[in-house]
Amino acid sequence: MDIEVYLVMPDLSRAKVEALMKLSVELPVSILMSYSIFKLKPITLERLVELRKYADVKVMLDSGAYHAVKLGLNVDVVEYALFASRHRNLFDVVVAPDIPGDARATISRTIAFAKNYEGSILPVVQGEGLEDYIWSFLELEKLGLINGYAGVGGLDGLKRRKSWLQELLSRLCSHYVKLHLFGIGARLYRSLATYSYCVKSLDSGAWQAEIRYRRRSQLGVDGDVMEANYRAMRRYLFRFNFHNKHVISTLPLQ
Repeated sequence: MDIEVYLVMPDLSRAKVEALMKLSVELPVSILMSYSIFKLKPITLERLVELRKYADVKVMLDSGAYHAVKLGLNVDVVEYALFASRHRNLFDVVVAPDIPGDARATISRTIAFAKNYEGSILPVVQGEGLEDYIWSFLELEKLGLINGYAGVGGLDGLKRRKSWLQELLSRLCSHYVKLHLFGIGARLYRSLATYSYCVKSLDSGAWQAEIRYRRRSQLGVDGDVMEANYRAMRRYLFRFNFHNKHVISTLPLQ
């Protein structure tokens, strides 16, 4: 299965920058960063510039809408679009802002973002129920905002049930579109392997669990934060076993 795995970066600390530089020498690396990180920690922009200068790392910029809703915050569409336009050379994929569970609001924000962002975007399909997702996809397609690649957001709670996801993918994949599944990790994706032909990419923050639970025992590091991050990311890509399998298989598991 040839699928691109974006490692979610909750921040871009010095240790993570160095770990990504080291990992990118061995493997193709893709990361997802939220706009909210750049607002809350301005130094993040400086570190990303450094990372892109010295490492071959692909970057997806997300609006951070999911976490913004959890925190009761609002992502300003125009502000986000101007930021993404100003720094578009740093981002390979720019995700349109969405509202988890709200198909109509997501479409409105996507239209507004497309008017203010100078570049191609990854629109996100949203909704409360299955039919909302299909409706929002068809509306975005009708508006000409889906150019063969769309994101599927809000996949939490009951929407993470295998049967529900299989039904959603079976209907979306019939439209000959490539999908990015937000927040779907290795374990759940394996159960959806039937639809791997239309899933282009996904993102996961699960690699961080490798640090929390395996730093002392399996990662073999204690106190070296950079090395812990490097080995955790590397180990997760091994465990996922989908991303650039022919390259990963030639490297020893540390």
